[in-house]
Order: sequence, then structure tokens, then C-alpha cells
Amino acid sequence: MFTAYQYRVYPTYSQRQTFEKQLEACQTLYNQALAMRKEAYEQKGEPPTYNKQAGMLTQLRLCSGLLCTSILSKIRFAVSIKATKPSFAV
Repeated sequence: MFTAYQYRVYPTYSQRQTFEKQLEACQTLYNQALAMRKEAYEQKGEPPTYNKQAGMLTQLRLCSGLLCTSILSKIRFAVSIKATKPSFAV
């Protein structure tokens, strides 16, 4: 037997702003990573590997102004890049 729980969250205004900024940063990074994969696929016929894109993660964050210092934000960025992998599966 499975049990499900449902939780509601009521963030404060400042928490909501912080959350929205983090989501926007992840969205921007995902779009940049996807554009890089698309460009590489069009030029070479194969997308870059996850490890290669993950290696460029710091460079992408610095170039786009998405500098986040918390560990949790870095994990979210890594997950954003990993999510682009199925987009151009060969």
C-alpha cells in the first residue's frame, strides 16, 4: 500500500523573489547549454558529451552573469545541463 502526502508552501515575498531568480538562472543556463548542443550537432554531426558541457559550467555561469555561490545552486545548474542530454540523443 502506497501513501501520498501533499504539502503547501507559502513563501514570503523575499523567498519568492529568491526562488524566481534561481529558476530564471537555471532556465537561462539550460537554454545556453541547449544552444551549444544544437550548434555542435549542426557543425560536427554529434553533440558534446555531458562531461564536456559540465566542464564548461563555470565558464557559462561567469559569462552570463549567473554567478551563484551556494552548493545547491551549483547542483541545480548541473541538473539543468544534464537535462539537455536527451534533446540530441543519437
